[in-house]
Amino acid sequence: SPHVLFLLLFFAAAFLWTLASLPSNEDSVLNSAMLQHMDQNPPEAREMRLHGIGRNQSIVFVHVGKTGGETIQWRIKLSCKLRRNALMKEECFEHFQGEESFLSQATVGYLHCDKLKPKGSLKNSTAFMVSIRNPIDRIISWFQYMHPGNCVPNRPSAACNLKKDNSPWGINFYKICFPAIDDFVKAMVVSTVKGSTGCSALALETVQGRGPEGPSNHMYFNYFYYANATIYRFPHRNVLAVRQEMLWDDLRSIESYLGGDPHRPFERQGPTITHGSEQFRYRASLDPKLVLRLCCTIPKEIETYKYILERAVNLDVRQKSNSLKGVLSKCGAVSIDDLRTKCTELH
Repeated sequence: SPHVLFLLLFFAAAFLWTLASLPSNEDSVLNSAMLQHMDQNPPEAREMRLHGIGRNQSIVFVHVGKTGGETIQWRIKLSCKLRRNALMKEECFEHFQGEESFLSQATVGYLHCDKLKPKGSLKNSTAFMVSIRNPIDRIISWFQYMHPGNCVPNRPSAACNLKKDNSPWGINFYKICFPAIDDFVKAMVVSTVKGSTGCSALALETVQGRGPEGPSNHMYFNYFYYANATIYRFPHRNVLAVRQEMLWDDLRSIESYLGGDPHRPFERQGPTITHGSEQFRYRASLDPKLVLRLCCTIPKEIETYKYILERAVNLDVRQKSNSLKGVLSKCGAVSIDDLRTKCTELH
């Protein structure tokens, strides 16, 4: 029955949290090595020591959805070559009239969803640049971005595709089960069935990356998906992280790492992509009382986000700690262990 299925999925999430929290031998070795080489000096001193140590890297840009990836694309010349639309290609190249950044020159591949361009670039790379964002904020942003109420006129989008009546998944998800973000999260912990639709099962499978590849897009292609395709598959390659919350600073730290100008004004080079969010009618604002419930449903995502942070050679201990604290604070916890305890009590 839908209620039995919901209970199975709910307890599976609790099990995954425990499983995801167990460090493997490889994780322990990598984390130990990372901590031994981390520089805790002031930013200015670290910038000098970081400068140029990553010369001759060949980078694949791993664009995780809803993390500012399209804004980053406009700073990478390879993305111009990969664009199909002739006008967009021409507009993109116009932003590269001056000296090309070291970051742009070093980028040899681009991975978004299940599309790697050019093919074969993954094997030839030496580093992965991963765009990331607080996992809770990424999910809320995705829910808002996909909402049929945010189909902006004259701008084709995923929201417009779901607004069409020929999208059974979109009808079940937004029209029947989750017209608002709070409905989505509540269904993760309270068994919810509307008509013949098991809303709880739909919520859990979607947020945990088990929904349909097409309609649920950026939930299916989550941190764990990209990590499996890149940093878990090639554990000895360098990882560079671009946090959406500190996008320009992180691009500059990578530029410095590659030997370029540590003060390069990336924000002036091209547009900042917002997907027309200024015109969105529906604004996804999650009730603070529900945030912990969401946190406890995505243990694998939080652990993978944490792992990407830990592996990032362009970030120092303080930056990594602040980003992880931002996630934990949003979840109402002070540490991973504290969050795990709160989730156990919630269950």
